Amino acid sequence: MLLGGEHRQPAAFIRELAITCHALDLSATSLFYAGTYAPGTAKTQSAYYDLLSRNLLHLALAVRTNLYQGALQDSDESFLSPCGFLDVRSKERDETRPFTIKDVCDKIIHADSVGRLVNRPEEARTVLELTGKQRSENWTLSISVEMFCEYVLRWLDDSGF
Repeated sequence: MLLGGEHRQPAAFIRELAITCHALDLSATSLFYAGTYAPGTAKTQSAYYDLLSRNLLHLALAVRTNLYQGALQDSDESFLSPCGFLDVRSKERDETRPFTIKDVCDKIIHADSVGRLVNRPEEARTVLELTGKQRSENWTLSISVEMFCEYVLRWLDDSGF
């Protein structure tokens, strides 16, 4: 007897991952920029980044699995764009491109490096910067994890998944 089928990534699991990533993104402010523990030790910062990166990667894989299986449809809704910017550079061009949820998941999965940028230290506003290369083009995705996770939750709700 063979037990199997498709990889199952239920909607509840995707929601849990989105909520976890959202909470991790918001907790960075009190842990490393403005709280009583700030700035935190290098070991704590490393553990935090590993935890955020791992959960964000799981979220991207769960969403992509459902896109491939047809359980969800890709979306380029206008409220995804405020989440960040996708800059693509090559010898021929340098441009900022629109992106879909599939694009964001692909960039999370295929990133060569992941780091946090503090835009306004006094407010501890941060974005996650992912960089990589696709064919002959270098890309950088700068994204608010908080806003992206809220988008994923809204997208799941709107799709009825």
